[in-house]
Amino acid sequence: FTAWSSVREPSQVFTLLESVYFAFDKIADRRHVFKVETIGDCYVAVTGLPDPQPDHAVIMSKFAGEILHKMTDITGQLELELGPDTTSLRIRIGIHSGPVTAGVLRGQKSRFQLFGDTVNTASRMESNGRPNFIQCSQETADLLTAARKGHWVKRREDIVKMKGKGEVQTFWVFPKGGMTRRPSGTSLTSMLDLSQSSDNASMDDLSRIFASDKSTASSGKGNRDDNGGIASSAGAGSDDDAGGNGNDTSTATAKQLPTTMFQRPTPDASGKNLQRLINWNVDMLSQLLKRIIVQRQILQDNENSSTANAATKKTTMGFGAMAGKLASTANATVAAAGSSTSKAKRITPNAKGSVTYSNGIRRRRNQSVDQEFVNAASSAAAYNDVNPRNEYASCIHLPRFDQALSTPSQLETEDVTLPAAVSEQLRDYVSRVANAYQNDNPFHNFSHASHVTMSANKILNRVVSADDFVVESTSLNRVAAKLHDYTYGITSDPLTHVAVMFSALIHDVDHVGVSNAQLGIENPDMAQKFKSRSVAEQNSIDIAWEMLMDSAFSNLQKCLFADESELIRFRQMVVNMVISTDIFDKAGKEKQKERWEKAFHPDNSDNDLKASIVMEAIIQAADVAHTMQHWQVYTKWNERLFCEMYKAYECGRATKDPSLGWYKGELWFFDNYIIPLARKLERCGIFGVSIDEFLQFATENRKEWAAKGESIVKDMVQRWNESKQTSTLESSSLLHKEQDVVVFGHNGDDASSSNKSTKASTDVEEDIVAIDMAPSLKSKSNLTEMPSHPAPDLEDDVSITFSDDSEEVEC
Repeated sequence: FTAWSSVREPSQVFTLLESVYFAFDKIADRRHVFKVETIGDCYVAVTGLPDPQPDHAVIMSKFAGEILHKMTDITGQLELELGPDTTSLRIRIGIHSGPVTAGVLRGQKSRFQLFGDTVNTASRMESNGRPNFIQCSQETADLLTAARKGHWVKRREDIVKMKGKGEVQTFWVFPKGGMTRRPSGTSLTSMLDLSQSSDNASMDDLSRIFASDKSTASSGKGNRDDNGGIASSAGAGSDDDAGGNGNDTSTATAKQLPTTMFQRPTPDASGKNLQRLINWNVDMLSQLLKRIIVQRQILQDNENSSTANAATKKTTMGFGAMAGKLASTANATVAAAGSSTSKAKRITPNAKGSVTYSNGIRRRRNQSVDQEFVNAASSAAAYNDVNPRNEYASCIHLPRFDQALSTPSQLETEDVTLPAAVSEQLRDYVSRVANAYQNDNPFHNFSHASHVTMSANKILNRVVSADDFVVESTSLNRVAAKLHDYTYGITSDPLTHVAVMFSALIHDVDHVGVSNAQLGIENPDMAQKFKSRSVAEQNSIDIAWEMLMDSAFSNLQKCLFADESELIRFRQMVVNMVISTDIFDKAGKEKQKERWEKAFHPDNSDNDLKASIVMEAIIQAADVAHTMQHWQVYTKWNERLFCEMYKAYECGRATKDPSLGWYKGELWFFDNYIIPLARKLERCGIFGVSIDEFLQFATENRKEWAAKGESIVKDMVQRWNESKQTSTLESSSLLHKEQDVVVFGHNGDDASSSNKSTKASTDVEEDIVAIDMAPSLKSKSNLTEMPSHPAPDLEDDVSITFSDDSEEVEC
């Protein structure tokens, strides 16, 4: 939970906890559970007081099971708003029964509180528990057994060492309903086998137990009184948080490892996770598109108000012949069209019967306006077939300040609904991008792209706003103009924000998990095409841009770009930002350094140059944001990158063993890239004081890596080797498992089945093809003997007929 919080805004953390606690409160009220307090992510509840309850242990157990189940719904509902990995949050719950002292301490902000060892023990039950499990003490287990609920209780296999308690035997509680709604055929024993075998069981493994693949975080303490009250403590955790977050450091005897990439989710689970990431990215980009529409409408209204065409005010906005209507009512559906207010050159026919674009590429006059737009978009990618790196611009010119944007508008982003065609095309495009990633890469995959996108969004949100800006003027125009200049025009241009998010989303498309140098060796044609510089980055730009310019996304294109100038500027921003993520291009880094020194020299007043530099710094920081976030976030992504490089080494795609220099390499990376980059964000001058956290996290992570890095590298290598052994054993067990098969002999060899189902290894020898029978046929015991046939060509269809005395089935 702490790691999750470190990559989000405080307001998002508040939203999560408020939603969680509100849901808990409703359940507590219905079940007559008394809420004591919340302390951060800690939720404290008690039964048995203030009114006695003879069945307090049963009530608290049911409450615990229900809130555990409720978490799945809450995180699922909030993931679009709060971002990826929200559904990875989990909850630990601890329960203990015993006497307490309850009362209200006098003084300011007095509140009802509980005191006594029962409170501490309940906290220990939570902090030494496991994610998505309810742990209780011997006392609570005895009360449940006495209440004829002994079948809810299962003894924990290992003995827990608790601070101040020594070795303690604890129990898992599986109350009726809530967390124990498990699929048919899943036994309680199998649930506990998973719990005991792995403290880092994947979210999807747990989902098969709890009939859900989501959960979230909460924690707390609670107690009972002398009449038999009971305390409950619910603790926060995530996929990367195997330990407690209570106030003690005691640990269970079982070894607890952090969640890593070695967990291999099922294909269905992986698909669900990919879809959740797609949903979040679509929602985030949708909000930015709405900002573009709102700004264009404001400019359109301002232009219309100064013309004689008052009758058309607030009715049309368009690109060429494309026009869309904007309803004047709230929650309007806004058509996907550009603004006619732009001063940039339109795409128009010239005297020679062709259409000329700013880059000199000509198209035929008889093309439709829609086709002209697509061609202009395509030409932005072509530039006479030069490589993206050759389009790298030292300075990108952002729009000048328009005082119309400082005029209060009745139209807000939340009043806008994207047209269905735009929403559908946006979702389709993001889905194509997601599938263009090599998602079997441990690091360079769509999950990484989504993390970079979320980090870039957080950095952009750190740019000072009008609420943060202090100016000695009450004029809205002057305040807006001052803010525009102070932030180099970035805050005034929603298209720039879209470009940053788009660049983050596509920056590693089709990354194959090796360095640019190795990629050039493996794909010499690609290396030649891109002149052996920033090969992977240029390839990502080409693939993503070609998809975006497809005619299937014409509505999305017109929603993004009002005219050719916006399209060209968007392309330039994307190229600059993605190319800047190649941190090992020495010539490129030197050029960026020179531009930085020039841009932020005291004598320079070129805000466009500053804006260009800031955009690159944002995407660079977002690309390595895990190094400037919570330690658990850093170690998770660091291990994934290590495994990707180690995998490449073992496959012969890298010459050096990464484990040999990983420890010192990380220290060098912190000292020479991460920490200087974090300082650059501060020097930019457009971010609020909260940007300091990036430097603070980077410094702390560097210090902790220096102390623990060498042992962490050894552990990563060990886990990698263990994961390979596990994969080999699983594959071997599948290959050697005896199954019902029909075997075809090769070259006349006899391999016919008997009247009973043939038992044979599914190992595929050079001269044998073994075909597994359909599950519905495996119950058949009397199969007709089949003649021996030559093994069929594996690329051809194979028709097999199974029959017995009563039925014949053809596959």
